[in-house]
Amino acid sequence: PFCRCFLGDDRLADFFHYRAKDHVGKIYTGTIEADSLQAAGRALHHRGLYITNLEAAKNFRAKEIWQYCFGKGVSLRELSLFCGQVAALLEAGMPLQETLHIMQAQQQNKRLRQAVQMVLTKIESGIALKDALSYPGTIFPENMIFAVSAGEASGNLDFVLQELAGYFESAAETKEKLLSMMLYPAILCGLTIFTGGFIVLYIFPAFAALFKEMQIALPWPTRFFLYVQQEAGGLGIIFLFVFFGGGFFLQQLWQKKAGRLFIDHWCFKIPLYGRFLYWKCTMEIARMLALLLHSGLPLENSLMILRKSFANQYMAACLELAEQNLESGRSLSDAFGATGMFDAMFLQFLRIGENSGDLEGMLKKSADFYVMDLKRFSERILTLAEPVAIIFMGSIIGTLVFSVVLPVFDAMTAMH
Repeated sequence: PFCRCFLGDDRLADFFHYRAKDHVGKIYTGTIEADSLQAAGRALHHRGLYITNLEAAKNFRAKEIWQYCFGKGVSLRELSLFCGQVAALLEAGMPLQETLHIMQAQQQNKRLRQAVQMVLTKIESGIALKDALSYPGTIFPENMIFAVSAGEASGNLDFVLQELAGYFESAAETKEKLLSMMLYPAILCGLTIFTGGFIVLYIFPAFAALFKEMQIALPWPTRFFLYVQQEAGGLGIIFLFVFFGGGFFLQQLWQKKAGRLFIDHWCFKIPLYGRFLYWKCTMEIARMLALLLHSGLPLENSLMILRKSFANQYMAACLELAEQNLESGRSLSDAFGATGMFDAMFLQFLRIGENSGDLEGMLKKSADFYVMDLKRFSERILTLAEPVAIIFMGSIIGTLVFSVVLPVFDAMTAMH
């Protein structure tokens, strides 16, 4: 999929700014993701909107990039709690509209409360639940919308919502594990940089004159840090130029379809993080695919929904290739194996599920398997991160202190 993108078969979605109104004249503005301008127009018409302006988002703003990467103001745990509570009320026999009234009244998150209110308004006006959830202004992910639609059609809406609650809870736990893996080393590295900068900029100048008067040969670490201290202004300008220039370059790269694919593909190659990301993506694929199949959706439609809702564009491209392989007559395990992305363990789970006729059950077991892998991996990384970060911090600070003390010690030895 990575090569196909650069060879011209670039099918990743793009972003379009729109301005539209509904049948009562209410104005909606925002950004929609679609394969083309025509596809964006069809999606808006499907939502019951009349387009007044639709154009490609050539300058994708930082705010929209932040929302695309980190969500739209509602956490995964809040979505999990929402789905679980709605499922419990529906299972108890409460009508959907009354359930949404209760959920809207008790929501603490403003964005979620507004989204539930909009869904409730659309349902009361006669719009189907699927269309209400996907209406502009709501914040529900696409895989949730399709799963709810299939659950409603099959009469298993409460079960689907309960499974979605488990899916979002598992995704939230995985995200928190990733943050935990990165937080402690990041804090120690930040403290190291701050402490080192303070020593170089404020401690070294006090000793620089002393070293000059003593006229002794300085060791290379001391000469290096004295050079850094003397050239701090110029080096700072270079650092700021590289930092902001690199950020601007990445922003421009992110706006391109091929650039997003390149970045997402490169993420899988980062040591340690790449393995964690692969297990996370595979776990999400297995769990959501099992949920969509249980909802009554055909396998081909489930793969299509999964591909469109996947955040990592390289994995989405792999799912698209698997979808094409499946349409050509291959089995699901062969279709996934031909992408070259998935490991032998996951493919074996798929083969067992196909041969036994319990694909849904084996997908759930594979998801549980990768959840355990993620748990063990994150615990191992957290265990190793503390001593490694402490050694790194100690070596940097120790080198700085050594650079100050060694010349003083040499001078005292020479005097004696």
